[in-house]
Amino acid sequence: MSTSIIKRHGTHRPSSGLKEACRVTTTANLTLSGLQTIDTVTVVEGDRVLANDQTNGAENGPWVASASAWKRPRDWNADNDVVNGLGFFVYEGSLSGLYQVSFTLSEGETFTLGTTAVTFGTLSPASDYYKKPEADTLLAAKAPLSNPAFAGTVSDPSGNVRSGRKNLIINGAMAVSQRGTSATGATSNTYETVDRFTHEFDGSSLVVNDEQSTDAPSGFTHSKKVTVTTGDTLGTSDHFIPWEARVEGNALACTGWGTSDAKPVTISFCVKSNRTGTYTVDFTLSMTGDSYLSLPYTIDVADTWERKTITFAPNTTVGATFDNAKRLSIFWWVAAGPSYSAGSAPTAWGPQVDNTRAVGCTNTLNANDYFAMTGVQLELGSVATEFEHRSYGEELALCQRYYYNSEIFGYFPRGIVIAGVGGVSSRNQTSPFPLPVVMRTTPSVSLLTLNFDSTDNTNQASYFSVYARGNSVSFIRYSGGITLTADAIEKVHFTADAEL
Repeated sequence: MSTSIIKRHGTHRPSSGLKEACRVTTTANLTLSGLQTIDTVTVVEGDRVLANDQTNGAENGPWVASASAWKRPRDWNADNDVVNGLGFFVYEGSLSGLYQVSFTLSEGETFTLGTTAVTFGTLSPASDYYKKPEADTLLAAKAPLSNPAFAGTVSDPSGNVRSGRKNLIINGAMAVSQRGTSATGATSNTYETVDRFTHEFDGSSLVVNDEQSTDAPSGFTHSKKVTVTTGDTLGTSDHFIPWEARVEGNALACTGWGTSDAKPVTISFCVKSNRTGTYTVDFTLSMTGDSYLSLPYTIDVADTWERKTITFAPNTTVGATFDNAKRLSIFWWVAAGPSYSAGSAPTAWGPQVDNTRAVGCTNTLNANDYFAMTGVQLELGSVATEFEHRSYGEELALCQRYYYNSEIFGYFPRGIVIAGVGGVSSRNQTSPFPLPVVMRTTPSVSLLTLNFDSTDNTNQASYFSVYARGNSVSFIRYSGGITLTADAIEKVHFTADAEL
């Protein structure tokens, strides 16, 4: 739930602008290392903390919390970053509010970061600037959601005002499904219904159906639902992952992963199943050096939509690689054999160890077990915010960077007039078809349907080839072999696939 700023007559404001908000401020001299509890708030990796009670006043100011030594943030890392009158919002703890920088210099003296003492005076409490919704469940990690309406209330515990594009997941509302709405006897590791989400599973007897379902919590119209039709007790190396999302490296540059400025990220999603229990979300990075972390969540109430929130600490160790390749895979583990579940649950990023990926998950699936998910959002920071809804047209265009199916529009996308070739079987025709968006890479193109509007109405795909040139234009080519009347019209449907 977003938070709005109230402008009140007479409210004090900082005289020199605002810096990025801090989560909490101090109540006493602080050791500037390690994760700790400050003013009842337990800070996590990457939180900004405003130190205001240091014995050495030059240490006052914003810091970035870390399990090791804390560092100054980029906006407070040089002498010219500090100006009298700068303001900081603090949005949690008993001392939350608006603070203003103050320091005193002798004549001719200049400010020196780390030497000049600074203090922060309170201009106004947080309540003068923030209007928080009166609720608190949507972002709670285990809050049940009733269908059709969410149960309980909702709030943004950070009090932050967030705007602009924030969700790094495409089609998180499961609205776009270019390949179709159902797949009976689904195939593992294959995109079959909802765009940008695939699934992985194996087992000697396991059979599942995949669908774009209209069963969804309030505020959403669809979910990706996977239903077991033939159950199985999974073998040692068997597993069941009903949802997998793959993220392009270009979308991850904002995380700063692989650098000292790496940020935490938070994933939130709505889930529903007939099975309660422990499950895991597994982030696997494929950059310069691989890294992974799998964290648990629980489904607490059967057959009820629940919203889950999981925060992943900054990853400063993996080498940053931000390009158009698959650099992040997100796996939602539901069931697995011992090869994936017999180890100890990880607590920090590190090399992938298979038997720690699904710790706590069951190894038994029964007929009619189902797992549905929607409202998937991945964003910067340690707090989940309200889901970012995008229009269907915008979401479709984002999906078409990876896959395009001309049949979803219900008509032939291209009519090509082959003029003056009556009775000729050797004439070649090539026609360009511009794709609606620039695709991730040169796609593989497949012909779906072909029709000739001609006297003999021959419909033989074997005489046609479909291929891509570059990453944004597809060409359809008549290669001879059919005798056509003059002014015959070639009509085609095709797919272009540039999936990760």
